[in-house]
Amino acid sequence: MKKIVLFLCAMFVAVTMNAQEPVLAKFNYEMKSLYGLEQHGMTPMNLNLQLSYEFANRWSVLAAAERNHTQFDVDGVKWYTNGVSLGGGLAYAWHDGEHDRFDLRLQVLNTIGSPDWKHTTFDIGTNWYGKRSKSGMSPLIGIGFRYQKSHTAGIRDWMGIYGTIGVRF
Repeated sequence: MKKIVLFLCAMFVAVTMNAQEPVLAKFNYEMKSLYGLEQHGMTPMNLNLQLSYEFANRWSVLAAAERNHTQFDVDGVKWYTNGVSLGGGLAYAWHDGEHDRFDLRLQVLNTIGSPDWKHTTFDIGTNWYGKRSKSGMSPLIGIGFRYQKSHTAGIRDWMGIYGTIGVRF
């Protein structure tokens, strides 16, 4: 009797996990670094962690956390700021191939806590990534345009082109 109950429990777990696989496959996690071009003596270099959920065919909702590091070189004085931003957005896969995908993303992030440079980030970009293989990860490369509206006196807004490279799980 114990063997039958154990067998039925194992079958229940297997069926339940198999039924939930499509739902779990709709979630993706990305780790990427972002590098922006210098403007006004400011050069952003950020680490971005992003969770996405594909809620409809080709459409995804995004949640992002970003570690901000911006280097400044103003009138020969070099310094940097650190901070953390949280935000989210939407993505649309404009190319959905057999082995890869291109998407367009719109995001808004805002600094939290007491960073040296408080700002709101408005971001539009396109990303290429391979569809996940059996290893569960694929490369990610992107390019975009970003506007960072400063909320700190003495620090200007930054806007410019950025590139990103990372891994998608």
